[in-house]
Amino acid sequence: DCRYLATGSNDGSVRVWKFGLEDVDFASNPNVKIHSESEHTLCGHYNWVLSLCFCGDSRFLASGSRDNTIRSWSLAESESSSRIFATLSGDVNALAFHPGSLDGFRKLAAAGDDRTVTIWQSAVDVDPSEPGGAVA
Repeated sequence: DCRYLATGSNDGSVRVWKFGLEDVDFASNPNVKIHSESEHTLCGHYNWVLSLCFCGDSRFLASGSRDNTIRSWSLAESESSSRIFATLSGDVNALAFHPGSLDGFRKLAAAGDDRTVTIWQSAVDVDPSEPGGAVA
């Protein structure tokens, strides 16, 4: 919803920033300074965080790291929680959620060091170890 920004760090942490954009008129003042504050500090990776992607409604965030893992973060709760969603054979260089949904399920694509792209039915609703969890 364009009010949040996620940043990854070399210490394995992810910070989620909230921006106050409600009253900003970019058309009349394109150089406006925007106040931001850290909403969440997420810890779970143990190496550089290389890729981040919000699900469309910003309630979920996927993070990919040099520790070869993809984490799924739930941001809707007062205390953010995560789980290791998948492990690749190398760095997780890019992540992307499909902008639409099919029957309530979302697709997540991950590109790794091994030059492959893997697509899962959902980083939120499906366990990748279950049959049908990994699409390709």
